[in-house]
Amino acid sequence: MPSIIRKAKPEDLLEISKLNLELFNIQRQFDPTANLEWTFSPDGQEYFKTRISTEDSFTEVAEDESGKLIGYIFGAIFKRQPWRIEGKYAELESIYIKPEYKGEKLGSQLTNNFINWCRQNKVNHVSVIPSAQNEGAIKFYRKMGFSEYDTIMQLDL
Repeated sequence: MPSIIRKAKPEDLLEISKLNLELFNIQRQFDPTANLEWTFSPDGQEYFKTRISTEDSFTEVAEDESGKLIGYIFGAIFKRQPWRIEGKYAELESIYIKPEYKGEKLGSQLTNNFINWCRQNKVNHVSVIPSAQNEGAIKFYRKMGFSEYDTIMQLDL
């Protein structure tokens, strides 16, 4: 099935939100703290609107041949932590492809598009934070050229 990748538009908000909720439902197996109500909350909706509409954000969607959204990617340029060296930083914040479309290289295309956008915007460092237990995501990001940099550890009380 040929798929199309394009820049997200404000009218994609509802379908992107539905896809994000699908991602969160999958993510719960790796992170039980994922808030399934966040996606459609005012904060969640504002986050998506901002990612779709601001210049320092990157949002693309993948759609199937009938025009139905089957995936998305969000990323943004962000302010560096003051203790990091000078440079421009970006984060690949969220990417999701419906499971039935895995293997079509859509995730790779979306990620490469984001990385190219970062290059065009003179970004020096791109990060992504997958769940440590999500071995599939970690393998994917390594294949895309990412490597471990920081490790986030947590103690549940």
